[in-house]
Amino acid sequence: MTIAEELFRSALHLTAPRIISSLTFNEGERKLDIWLDFPEGSKFSCPECNALDYPVHDTNKRTWRHFDFFEHQTYLHGRIHRIICPHCGVRQVNVPWAREKSGFTLLMEALFVLFVQTMQERRKNLKA
Repeated sequence: MTIAEELFRSALHLTAPRIISSLTFNEGERKLDIWLDFPEGSKFSCPECNALDYPVHDTNKRTWRHFDFFEHQTYLHGRIHRIICPHCGVRQVNVPWAREKSGFTLLMEALFVLFVQTMQERRKNLKA
């Protein structure tokens, strides 16, 4: 693992079996793309009943907008996977960095909330 991969793995709080499979940096576009993945044969818990060690049934590629790293737009790319639980059926295993069906990471959404709260507070102060 390169120093850059280790830095971003730590910053994104990635835990096994998830890994950074690739990083691309485009200085001209001021853009950083981080590809997240998991090794073939990885197993995951059922998100509904928490039963352990089910292999991946299928995947769907997704992209999430993350907050900027070093003033560069940052995008996370990865696969959302489903497992087949014998008790619960086919279940999507959510990624830890984003809510289901969101195009933004949790940290980016938190930044949006902070901006809105700050704007509301500022509006109150202007009216006072």
